[in-house]
Amino acid sequence: DTLDLRNAEIERQVPDLIDLTVMAVEAGVGVDQALDFIAQHLAGRLAEECRQASEQAKRGQNPGEAWLLLTHRLRVSDFSEFVGVVLQSGKSGTSMGSVLRQKAEEIRQRRVQRAREEANRLPVKLVFVNVVLVPLMVAELVCFLLLPVWLVLPLLVPPVLLVLRRRADSQRKAALDQAQSQLSQAVGFMASALRVGHGPDRALGEAAQSVPAPVGPELARAAEQVRNGVGLAEALAPLAERFGERELSLLITGAALQRTFSGNLAPI
Repeated sequence: DTLDLRNAEIERQVPDLIDLTVMAVEAGVGVDQALDFIAQHLAGRLAEECRQASEQAKRGQNPGEAWLLLTHRLRVSDFSEFVGVVLQSGKSGTSMGSVLRQKAEEIRQRRVQRAREEANRLPVKLVFVNVVLVPLMVAELVCFLLLPVWLVLPLLVPPVLLVLRRRADSQRKAALDQAQSQLSQAVGFMASALRVGHGPDRALGEAAQSVPAPVGPELARAAEQVRNGVGLAEALAPLAERFGERELSLLITGAALQRTFSGNLAPI
């Protein structure tokens, strides 16, 4: 079970690693140098493994061997495919950025397919609710009608609390989904502004005017910070902490990478 949990965590992070590697390569950074940078910005077990591979390469080990040893330790199919693409691109001299981007898209589509399969299994899980919990609640209702109130009230407390908790969770999820949708639109507006030559502060300002609350005012504050000399990654960090959006965290890491190694921010 521990091994399965480990592999599941790494599989979830592999697309992030590939996306960040694509950003680094397109910014003109070598794969080994990019691996060292990415290991500093990822968290979890995959970051630890990447950090170990980076240290091996720094100590003089052949980079290809470090990648292969990393693949052997992880034993994750998606990561093995990724390493194979990296090594093959290095040998053939092909454009690694475009190859890695294509591989990232393949793995992303595979993740979507796995998510759909999990969603298709949801009705089976709901059978438990229909077969066990619903009759239990009906029995409690009958007891409420037949037994004294002082005896029935303790039985009603757990289902009432469960309903209230589900309602609060549903409201939080709806608000988070709305914010994430707005963030997606805002990033698109920022990219368009950067492509026509605007600076990061102007791009953030235009995005803030294009999306409503709660994201719009947050972007406006970030734009003001950038105008006052704060880095783009630092200005956007509070949004990632508040809304918990994985893609926004990747964008922030990409902005930090671009600032460190230069490169065009709009594609990131």
